[in-house]
Amino acid sequence: MNVTPSINFFDEQSVRGIIPKLKILRERGVDMVHVDVSDGKFTKALMGLTPAFFDSIIGPDFTFELHLMVQDVGVYLKAWSSSKNIGAVVIHPESDFDLADVREFCSARKAALAWSLKLDGNLEDFIDMVEVSGATTVELLSVPIGFSGGNFDESVLERAVFIKKVHPDLKVFIDGGVNEKTAVLMKKNGVDGIVTGSYLWHSSDVGLAYDTLKGI
Repeated sequence: MNVTPSINFFDEQSVRGIIPKLKILRERGVDMVHVDVSDGKFTKALMGLTPAFFDSIIGPDFTFELHLMVQDVGVYLKAWSSSKNIGAVVIHPESDFDLADVREFCSARKAALAWSLKLDGNLEDFIDMVEVSGATTVELLSVPIGFSGGNFDESVLERAVFIKKVHPDLKVFIDGGVNEKTAVLMKKNGVDGIVTGSYLWHSSDVGLAYDTLKGI
């Protein structure tokens, strides 16, 4: 399985606390981390850490997959515009955005554009947006949006199967609720990769935890 480590913290101390584990993952070839950005409006979660903080602490070793869980995408693209470490931008169809502006932002940085679907998101509208944008990757939330550590909702597997049936070339990732058991279910249902934070950061041996998921 493709495995993307996720950072969903709200204070500098928590991010600094996982640096030793990030270094271990970097030694295993991981070069991109999923950074959850939330505004307290689109979701109840509010991440107040600055792009400059991520650039200085993590940027030297990793590129960022920005997951914008925000109402106004344009505001946050502007805030992150000075970062040189953006490798992908993940947005939600329900957010406010100008697709041309998002494409321009990604193109200028040679960053990929991907879409994320909430558990209660409209699947047909989601697929329409993916088709219009020409994106090649989607991420399906398997937990309530916003905070990490949620329980895995198996209904996401049906969505994954449907998307792969309609668009077999799309890369489908599941975000949240990951452990060695749920990852096996995801793999069996055609999922290409997983986005996970809690499973890695709470493990006593992050290298082994990563290898376990990677080997599924």
